[in-house]
Amino acid sequence: MNVTTGATLLFGTIVLLGVTIFAWNLTKTTTYERNFAAFETLSKDSELALTHRIESYRQALDSGAALFASSDRVAISDWKTFVDILKIEETLPGINGIGYIEQVLRSRESAFLADLSSRGVTDLEVYPRTQWSEILPITYIEPMSINKEAVGLDIGFEANRRSAAYQARDSGKATITKRIFLVQDKEKSAGFLLLRPIYESGRPLNSVSQRRAAFRGWVYAPFIASRFMKGLTASQGTNFRITVYDGKSTNDSELIFESKSDAEKSRKARYSVTKVLPMMGQEWTVSWDSTPEFEANVGTQEPKFVLIGGLALVLAFATLVMFYARREAYVRQEVKNKTQILVDKEREIVSALEVAKAATGAKSKFLANMSHEIRTPMNGVIGFTQLLDDGTLNETQKKYVGLIADSGSAMMTLLNDILDISKVDSGAMTISPEPFDIRHLLNSCVKIFSPNAEEKHLTILVEVDKNVPQWIQVDGFRLRQIVMNLLANAIKFTETGYITISASFSEADKPELSIAVADTGVGIAPDRQEAIFEPFIQEDDSTARKHGGSGLGLTISKQLIELMGGAILLESYVGRGSKFTVQIPVDRLEQGGTKNLITFPNQPECPDKMAQTRCAFWWRRTTMLTRC
Repeated sequence: MNVTTGATLLFGTIVLLGVTIFAWNLTKTTTYERNFAAFETLSKDSELALTHRIESYRQALDSGAALFASSDRVAISDWKTFVDILKIEETLPGINGIGYIEQVLRSRESAFLADLSSRGVTDLEVYPRTQWSEILPITYIEPMSINKEAVGLDIGFEANRRSAAYQARDSGKATITKRIFLVQDKEKSAGFLLLRPIYESGRPLNSVSQRRAAFRGWVYAPFIASRFMKGLTASQGTNFRITVYDGKSTNDSELIFESKSDAEKSRKARYSVTKVLPMMGQEWTVSWDSTPEFEANVGTQEPKFVLIGGLALVLAFATLVMFYARREAYVRQEVKNKTQILVDKEREIVSALEVAKAATGAKSKFLANMSHEIRTPMNGVIGFTQLLDDGTLNETQKKYVGLIADSGSAMMTLLNDILDISKVDSGAMTISPEPFDIRHLLNSCVKIFSPNAEEKHLTILVEVDKNVPQWIQVDGFRLRQIVMNLLANAIKFTETGYITISASFSEADKPELSIAVADTGVGIAPDRQEAIFEPFIQEDDSTARKHGGSGLGLTISKQLIELMGGAILLESYVGRGSKFTVQIPVDRLEQGGTKNLITFPNQPECPDKMAQTRCAFWWRRTTMLTRC
């Protein structure tokens, strides 16, 4: 191996290896960010469900406050009826009950108990005894069956309960406590209270002192965190585990709820989102951690494939360079010894070219045979995009779905064109003549493109000679494809004026059908008129940017016409328009048409007086011929 070859091998290997590592890292990062965005969406849904649930409970407490606002005296029977009507087991999942708490001076405790007895509450005992000058006993709570231990509890005994109660009273807003343990919870799992203050009707509430003066009590709801957090969204438990802490820290001493099992606690989640959420006067730190199921569902082998492919490319490059070095030495030695080796190599090259041509033909034939398999996933993309736009999307999502649909349709059109060309190249394209109504064909094509023409204020004129048979023997599907390609191009490259599609029939030498599509568009320069029939070639470099398209329509049309034994002619003048004429040999199946199915537009307006006479004559002639 000489110095040049060695340097090439070293430099190329370093470059390819660097590109491989960069592509692998980029793919891995992109995949992670895409999956993280999907997981973040799940966490946002859970966050919305959490805030919506606590807000719905606050609204339930508002209805309880309304009961007290409507009456100066609410008996225990009234409260029980109110809670029964709410059906909290069905409408408020996770709630432990709804109750009422009063604020009473300790010096008036006896009078308070006597008043409670008149309201239907007997044998109530306030507990525990505290050193405070006032008591905050739970007076009513329903359903009683699961909350009887809470009746009479002075919530002022504990700092978290007492602080939240006073905060709600002084602020006038519903407030939740910090983490507590409910006396009625036998398992002693973390929970909290939601307290909503009640004030006397008609009293001013503009300041803290006014709210204290008008204060009557609290409507409240106790919650056990495990019940409250259960089933927030369908993804909870399957795609993510949720953990809730009281405050901004994530200490176990502040843990409110955790859905992880003991086995999952030691596992590090691949995707995790943590937020501090304001929650009715308090702050909760909420963490969402992905589950193995979610990570398996979004897992992809793209980075691995990129890495393996890159390393394979490096190995292939090194092998190729080594092979080239050895080959070069071998050729030099053989040139010196045997000139005949050059002849043998030439023969090998010719054989290799033939193999390459055969491989190209096999590729085209394979692509043609695989047309259904290629189109099927694209149809799936387009179909599921249409299903996605079900009317529930916001404007941004509709825009993105519209872009996906437009891109899918454009991709499907391009795939169809490429597959048609591949079929022709591989010889898989066949022509199947059958009886066909030429007038119906022209009618359907005009109807399909009428909306496009109307959008550009163009008129489509149709001229059918009376001697054109109604039924002829021709491959109608391919003829329709040709006519639609020509009409699409005519509309695409015509800004003002009109488009004419005409049909005639001749039996001079052999039966032949002629269909011409003429427009008043931009026209084609003489030096470009042959090139536009080549694949991916358009009139000039700006055409694709301005009008779109792949440049395959005319190529496919020309190849189909030639397969049918016909020819296509072009007459065009820059700035005046173009006329494409298709001449195809056909067989007459009957003498003439009995009915013209084409609907004719109104007479077009001519741009100048000189053209008016010609347009009028043309219109009368067209109308006469198409009605024959």
